[in-house]
Amino acid sequence: LWALQLAARPRDLSPPERARADAILRRALADEDPGVRRRAAYVAGNLDAEALIGDLVELARRATDAPDERVAAFVGLAEIGSAERLSDLVHLFNREDDPAALGAAARAIERSARAGSRAARPPLAARLPQRPAAARARVRAAGARVAGLAPGVAPERVAALGGDVSPRVREQAVGAIGRLGGPDAEARLAAALDDADAIVQERAAEGL
Repeated sequence: LWALQLAARPRDLSPPERARADAILRRALADEDPGVRRRAAYVAGNLDAEALIGDLVELARRATDAPDERVAAFVGLAEIGSAERLSDLVHLFNREDDPAALGAAARAIERSARAGSRAARPPLAARLPQRPAAARARVRAAGARVAGLAPGVAPERVAALGGDVSPRVREQAVGAIGRLGGPDAEARLAAALDDADAIVQERAAEGL
């Protein structure tokens, strides 16, 4: 797997080479060794292996007792960034309880949602009420990240996170407000330009 990752470049693979690489990775994703499965998931993402999206979703689904494998699967799916299995990603996000895996799933949802039509996005809002009150900042940040992708979510539902103690939560909240829009979005984004964190300021400027 290391050799494949170092030697192969997604754009340079011929169809036969792509098929061979996919076959190697598909076997590795089902390997008995969890370390092999993890590495295969990362390499699948590095190689933009769209044919393995279903295998990565299945790895995330079955690794119920292995959050590091779920993280690897979500990272791979985020790198591929296809809208093909967005509904499955939302389902996995909704059942996730590990902060690291939740953050990785949120990034995968964001990349996948941007690759497809906004109108075709599955409902995300049902998960959001639990996130603002979450004890861990990484969990609140994950909720804020997906909030901006959820059709019909009112901006005020994430606006409170713009004042969160964690700058990374504020960053995601400001990004979500920019994507959601609404009559008060401009004023909220303008206020975020004065945030103490430079990245939050940058997100606010992007939203404006």
